[in-house]
Amino acid sequence: MEKITDKPFVSMRDATNPISHWAAYPVRRHGIEFFTSEAACQAEAFGKDAANIVEEIRQAPSPRIAMEIALRNRKKIKRNWQRVRRRLVTRICMDKVTRHPEVRQALWETWGYPIKLDTKDPYWGLGTNGNGGNVAGAIMEQCRERLFREPYTLPQEEKMFADEY
Repeated sequence: MEKITDKPFVSMRDATNPISHWAAYPVRRHGIEFFTSEAACQAEAFGKDAANIVEEIRQAPSPRIAMEIALRNRKKIKRNWQRVRRRLVTRICMDKVTRHPEVRQALWETWGYPIKLDTKDPYWGLGTNGNGGNVAGAIMEQCRERLFREPYTLPQEEKMFADEY
């Protein structure tokens, strides 16, 4: 992981950075364990009718392949995904940072720095011109704020990690 002072922001792109969605820190969703939060996020886009796609993503040997599987099956994404995706990805990120002390430590070390996903994705990342939504970075900043402003006192909805949508 680069030192956080190497850039004016913390990059989530590097898979060796524990806060990256590509870093190998397992998360659990709907009773299923995923090797990375990226795989869990990709799988979350599919409903109960696409259990075979979720399983294929879960078994993917890398986060990149998990993403490719999701992209290949994008026509089967659940209808309400656009409406619920930020909330569900936040739950996945909170699961990751609460389960893994190394991730919490890395997140703590970002205090005072913006977190950005420097990819071309215009919603989750910075986009091609740097004006993207950076929603992935904003979610990690939100998780950081929740964890460290009120250490380990999470709101009831996050404690439950309710699976409704």
